[in-house]
Amino acid sequence: MEGIIVMDSLYIDLEEQKFINIEYHLMGYDPDLHKNRNHEGFEIIQTWSNEGYVLVKDRVYPMLEGAIYIINGIESHSTNPADIQRYTRSKITFSPSYLHKIIDLMGHPYLLDPFINNDNSNCMFVPPLDIRDEFDNIFDKITRESCANPAGASALISSCVVEMLTHIYRLGSLDDKSMVQHAFPHQNHISSMIEYINANLTKEFILDEMCDDLHLSKFYACHIFKKVTKMTIMEYLIERRISEAKKLLSHTNKPISDIAMSTGFSSFSLFSRTFSKLTGCTPLEYRKR
Repeated sequence: MEGIIVMDSLYIDLEEQKFINIEYHLMGYDPDLHKNRNHEGFEIIQTWSNEGYVLVKDRVYPMLEGAIYIINGIESHSTNPADIQRYTRSKITFSPSYLHKIIDLMGHPYLLDPFINNDNSNCMFVPPLDIRDEFDNIFDKITRESCANPAGASALISSCVVEMLTHIYRLGSLDDKSMVQHAFPHQNHISSMIEYINANLTKEFILDEMCDDLHLSKFYACHIFKKVTKMTIMEYLIERRISEAKKLLSHTNKPISDIAMSTGFSSFSLFSRTFSKLTGCTPLEYRKR
């Protein structure tokens, strides 16, 4: 089935569960900026803008030219370029179950580990220039194959994504000195707030208490959090709770009412209403998938 080209971006039928979204050097306003910030699928993004921030789960990274970001769509994430109109990126969103079948047959199932086991690992990579340009060439090849859709396009795209996964795994295996860290304004305060939120995810959250504990004014905390992450503190809190609920619905048999309570919601009805609003389905429907 052929995809539909929108701007310079190819969207492939979700029912195929292979490659959901492919973009190459798409510049300008991102239509996904104000949509729900969690979804199914894994993402690989290469940015070509040099100012802004990328939030992945519980870490904020600077937006750098040629940098690679990997995202498990179930986690909260957002991109916040300094100049939306000139924001340039390449991106592919793919089905992890589809790719897992391929790399498992190849004997390399660990290639998806960076997306799954990312609690204490980087989701941003600043590759050497030759690898940076190789990623760019791969994105270009994937987009051309998608648009032309010749015989065997899906197979070739799959091999290209596996090549990307191999580079990402190798970059993640390097020592910490090779993983370039770039400081940005307010980094320590943003990190402290995110750490506090995640440590208190299952409890009643009171903004004033967080600000008192971190010795921040409420105005300053709210202002810099929204500026850097493009989310309010409460939006981030809710999305993190929904992300955790998704994991519990997918990987445990816990009653949904228990999941509601264990992810910090004060009532089942509030949990169900919020979950449906952010995901487009009820918790029970999500579990049945």
